Amino acid sequence: HGARRPSLPRHAWRRGWSATALGLALAACGTPAAGARLPLDYRGTVLPARSVEAWFESAPGARDSATVARGLSRMRVALESLGYLDARLRAVRDTAAAGVRAGGGGARWRVEVEEGARTKLVRIQLETAQREDSLAFAAALDLAPGGWASPPAFGGALERALGALVEDGYAYAGIAVSSFDWDSAGARLRLSGARGPRVIVERVRVEGLRATQPGFARRVAAVPESLPYRPSSALAGRERLLRTGLFRSVELVGLQSRG
Repeated sequence: HGARRPSLPRHAWRRGWSATALGLALAACGTPAAGARLPLDYRGTVLPARSVEAWFESAPGARDSATVARGLSRMRVALESLGYLDARLRAVRDTAAAGVRAGGGGARWRVEVEEGARTKLVRIQLETAQREDSLAFAAALDLAPGGWASPPAFGGALERALGALVEDGYAYAGIAVSSFDWDSAGARLRLSGARGPRVIVERVRVEGLRATQPGFARRVAAVPESLPYRPSSALAGRERLLRTGLFRSVELVGLQSRG
C-alpha cells in the first residue's frame, strides 16, 4: 500500500426538490464495528495511536488484507482532513515480530506514515455565467484562503452552500469542482456553479384523498403558495398532515413546471 494523491470528483453537485444532495465521495473515518484488532506497530507522529488501532479493528470473518486496506483508507482521510495531502502510508506484515493475535496465529503489522508538510489553501476561484450567481455562491460558501487544504472540509462547505441556495428557492442549483491542485506554495481550488431558475410554488395539490377534502388538507399542510419553494416548508407540511392521524402515509412528489 503506497502513496496516493487525493482528488475531488469533477461531477456537478446538485440538490433537487427533495433536498437530497449528491456530494464528494469521501470515505468516513468513524468508529468501526466491534471485532478483533490487528497487532500493530504504528510509526507516525500526527494521528493518535488509539485512533489508528481502532481503525484497524476487523469485522467478523474479514481477511487481514481487507482490514489493513480499510484502516489505511481511514488514516488517509483523517490526514487529508488535516491538510496532509502528500502523506505516504505503508503497511508491512512482519511475521518475525512478536505479538500473536487472539485465537492463535497471525502476524504483527507495521504501519509506517510519512506525513509530509501541511498544505494551506491559498486560492479559491469561482466561475459562473452571471454575476448574480457569483455573488450568491460567494455569500453562501464558507470557504476562505488561509486555512488548511482539507478535501472533507471542502465537501462540507459545498453541501452547506447548496443547501442555502435550495432553501432560498433555487431547487436546481449546481456546483462542480473544476480543478484542485497544489504544490509547495499551497493549494488552489477552482469551482463552477449556476443557480438555475428560482422555483415558485403556484399551487399545492393533494392527491389520493378519499374522505378528506383537498382544501382541508392544504390548510393543514400550510405550505405557502406564490412564494419561492423551500424544502423545509414542504417537509413541515408533510409532518403536519401525518400528525392529524388521518393519513397512513404522506409523500412529497417532485416539482412540476409549466416550462
